[in-house]
Amino acid sequence: MCFRTGLKKATIISFLLMVSYLDQIAGCSDEHEYSSYGSMECPAWWSTYSNYENVKWIIQVQGVVSITFSRFSTQSYHDKVSIYERSTHFFYSNRESFRLSGSGSDVLYSEYFLTGPVFAHFTSDGSYTYSGIKLHYSRRSYISSISASTELIKQSSGWRTSHPNFGGGVQYPNNFKVAKSIYCQYGYFVRIHFSEFDTEEDKDVLKISY
Repeated sequence: MCFRTGLKKATIISFLLMVSYLDQIAGCSDEHEYSSYGSMECPAWWSTYSNYENVKWIIQVQGVVSITFSRFSTQSYHDKVSIYERSTHFFYSNRESFRLSGSGSDVLYSEYFLTGPVFAHFTSDGSYTYSGIKLHYSRRSYISSISASTELIKQSSGWRTSHPNFGGGVQYPNNFKVAKSIYCQYGYFVRIHFSEFDTEEDKDVLKISY
């Protein structure tokens, strides 16, 4: 059964245009940031990102930059965020500092410190899509410099790998340096266990300090 809506044609057209506009602002887009702090997200709200996303975020900030995530939900191993330090869209090394994928506390409860400028690159394949990511960055003026890209781990338990694309016979690159810092409350201790360990003897080393 059909009813008259009482809406005029112009009203319906305006509504359709508004829906189209909301779809556009909800999508993912490249961004170039110059301020000392800010946030970027993909998608913008209430939706999922698209297949074959290729989103480039440039944080054109000098000094030490901190990155955190308040939302992170992607298809594990297929849809990922690659983060490069001392890099921009126009110039970046092929060496990732971090490659983040999947969902859960591994990303949400960590803080990543890199030397700016920072280039973050989000890509997705042609299969499943999820609610996406929201990234927050801030220049840490109280930190003069860092010797390596550093992940501050705030989980009570978990696992990490030495380098992006770990596994499947993929070796760490030459001259690669990264740090993992584990936050621990006073009065507690940290237990570290290795399930794999393969480095060049006396040349490629892991240092543990507290």
